[in-house]
Amino acid sequence: MTWQWAGYYMIIIYAALQGIDPTLYEAAKIDGASERQVAFRIKIPLVSSALVLILIFALIGTLQFFSEPQILGPVANGSITPDFTPNIYAFNLAFGYAQFNYASAISFSLGIVVFIAVYIFMFATRKKGSNLS
Repeated sequence: MTWQWAGYYMIIIYAALQGIDPTLYEAAKIDGASERQVAFRIKIPLVSSALVLILIFALIGTLQFFSEPQILGPVANGSITPDFTPNIYAFNLAFGYAQFNYASAISFSLGIVVFIAVYIFMFATRKKGSNLS
């Protein structure tokens, strides 16, 4: 699960790095900046929006964790319980116990939690008065 989306995230970061103007690197080199200074003062600030996007994708992906525990549940010797994740719990309530209303409420609540978490994260990581586009 940890490395499942790592390639996709690396492509996003690579694309953000490719979008940095090469003259910034040249100017930093002329000013005598080390590789570490270039990384921390040019690269990371300019790819921070891509990093925020990756963190949002990871947050949403974590809360959508369903397929792997559902598939591995029968062979996991009881370590994956019917309430392992909110998605599995709602699924088991709806299709195992026919409690569709309660399962719908759980699913809707999970959607609200995801929306609020992403909104708070976007609010906390927004750029204030940035001159960079």
